Amino acid sequence: MPPLDSAAADEYNKERKREGRRTALKKKKKKSKVGYQVAAGVMDVFGAAAASLAIVVLLLMLSSLFSWCRQDLAMTFSDLTDNITDAVIMKK
Repeated sequence: MPPLDSAAADEYNKERKREGRRTALKKKKKKSKVGYQVAAGVMDVFGAAAASLAIVVLLLMLSSLFSWCRQDLAMTFSDLTDNITDAVIMKK
């Protein structure tokens, strides 16, 4: 490489400073991006846990509804059966 004159050397030094700033900015952006990715991952885990808990709660509520419905239908039909039996069988 041929020797540089003063103006060329100054330009060369300015370019190196710019590259240094760009590199530092890229590192800072990358570090910031990694932090956001970690936060997003943590929120994904909490979201999946909350969704799983919601599904379990809803399934428990659904099973409770079916249990109540089965008991209510049994009671309703037993009353109907008693009424029909009383209507068919004449009491003396």
